[in-house]
Amino acid sequence: MGSRTRNTLTKRTCPVVNCGRVFDNVHLLMGHMKRFDHSPCDPTIHLKGSPSELFACVACGLHFKTKEAWKVHVQSKISSSDAEGHLITQTCQRIVCFACPACYLLFNSTDECIQHMLAKNHFTNSVTLNASKGRALPVPMPLYAKNRMIALCKDEPFSVRCTICRRALNSHQTAQAHFNVSCNQGGAIAVADKTVVQIMKQLQVRGQCSLCCEMFLTQDVIERHDESMQHKAEVNQTMDRAILQYSSLSEIQHGKREKERQSLALAWFCECGQQFPEEATAWKHLLKINQILHQCGVCDKRMGEAPLARLHMSRSHGGAHLHNYFYHCCLCTVDLPRYEDIMRHVSEAHSSDHTHITEREVV
Repeated sequence: MGSRTRNTLTKRTCPVVNCGRVFDNVHLLMGHMKRFDHSPCDPTIHLKGSPSELFACVACGLHFKTKEAWKVHVQSKISSSDAEGHLITQTCQRIVCFACPACYLLFNSTDECIQHMLAKNHFTNSVTLNASKGRALPVPMPLYAKNRMIALCKDEPFSVRCTICRRALNSHQTAQAHFNVSCNQGGAIAVADKTVVQIMKQLQVRGQCSLCCEMFLTQDVIERHDESMQHKAEVNQTMDRAILQYSSLSEIQHGKREKERQSLALAWFCECGQQFPEEATAWKHLLKINQILHQCGVCDKRMGEAPLARLHMSRSHGGAHLHNYFYHCCLCTVDLPRYEDIMRHVSEAHSSDHTHITEREVV
């Protein structure tokens, strides 16, 4: 008991409001502060240790400890008088973590999630599919849905500002200097355009049609589908079911697209007509031709290649990730935080034939 109390006392919480990250010691906290990765739209801040692994049946939603146990379950259903939607062609979904039903932060186990819910009093369902509100429980997250949710959250822009004057603070050094000179009584607050819950609602599938392999986000679309196709879509009643179906159908659709891509000879083309075999190579061409550099958010050092920028951050500033970079336009002396922002700037401000790339079939 005493050891657990000492571990709790030694933990350090990030002082930036809305960041929410907790570290085991002050050294880890200082590394985080230097990285300046304070996005409040990050569902992974409590993901530590080994992930869970359960296997969910897409037809009925039951979970199994092994894939073999799931196969036995499906086979027994198919062999019975009523298969209840179970098919031999179905695949299972790997459940790798659990989401709090109120804030949708992710946890590796149901126990960790419930402890968080107790501590925060998060016993409400922030995302519901119908008027009747059931009991708030940890939401199982399949691997595909987890990865998609994390990717969407990473794309969400955020800023760190002074709580007094609202000035934007772009690095740990900038924040320290500001509070030492200008706002001695101020603090830092992280603000994002969207919350994790709002991002999660983008994966909220109201219903799906297994015959058409389509997902529907609203009841109106479901009704139009039923009327035009003359067969009924399945309507989801819980978020567990909605996320499970989202992952399953998304994987099927992704597999179909990959097969279609493999049957075609595709390449990436710059607006200037130059051809590239991979998207990353085409983007690299755009950055170079438009004189866009990677600028360190801590010391303002500028580098041409992304690997060099990552190496610099790792060696000089404790391994900061890409969110602490800026894209610097040498032609216009403009610094922008996201790749999408700098490419929008290039498209709008640069009068050249190197403003965008497209993927198309090679003739």
